[in-house]
Amino acid sequence: MPGALDGIRIVEWAAYHAGPGAGGLLAALGAEVIKLEQPGTGDPARHLRTILGVPNELPNGYHPFFEIFNRGKKSLTLDLKKADSQDILRRLVEKTDVFLATFRPAAAKKLGVDYERLRGWNEKLIYVSLTTFGPRGPDSARPGFDSDGLGRAGMMFAMRDQADGPYAVRGLGDEMGSISTAYAVLAALCARERQGIGQQVHTSILGGAIWVQATLIGMRLGSGHDVAPHNPQRPVSPIDTRYEAGDGK
Repeated sequence: MPGALDGIRIVEWAAYHAGPGAGGLLAALGAEVIKLEQPGTGDPARHLRTILGVPNELPNGYHPFFEIFNRGKKSLTLDLKKADSQDILRRLVEKTDVFLATFRPAAAKKLGVDYERLRGWNEKLIYVSLTTFGPRGPDSARPGFDSDGLGRAGMMFAMRDQADGPYAVRGLGDEMGSISTAYAVLAALCARERQGIGQQVHTSILGGAIWVQATLIGMRLGSGHDVAPHNPQRPVSPIDTRYEAGDGK
């Protein structure tokens, strides 16, 4: 059965988790995703032997962390500092629907893969820029990872145990960034189909981490009351609380 995105080509210039996760979601919907990687090293996630101290290598040499987010993709190595690679990129972008980038805007401009340049090759291109902190504000140009977005969004504070300090749910910021980015791509494709336009779309790990707390933040801003999940709360009813089951779970 054809996928919803059959016939859509996405070029992914991303590494580690959030960007590749978005590309993986879109590949699962049938898109042709071509992953650009640096010759010799590729995505650093290919070489992560441990994740937070836990072994991340299978007997065949594959790494689950990389495979989870990059399954179903094609891979192309390009040294973007070289003129011949730039020519290959131009010919690829001319026949591409979406360019997904997770590197900082300054790096994209330096390597000639910023929106302004690629739009000159394909005016209907959808250029998606996923960063840690978004396109505006004092931190917009700063690098960052999952934990940086979680911390700035207040999620570590909201998730903390009463007896302990801030607590990070590792990977949650990247995964929300992946989902919100895939959602943004679908919306931009819909806009192009209806209006015939390409555009640049911005998403961020910070934005995704804020949205996943929409109820808590919205109620706090609206009512002035702290409704963070770590607060002890009186159950609304006997079926709206927690119990330890007979098996101890």
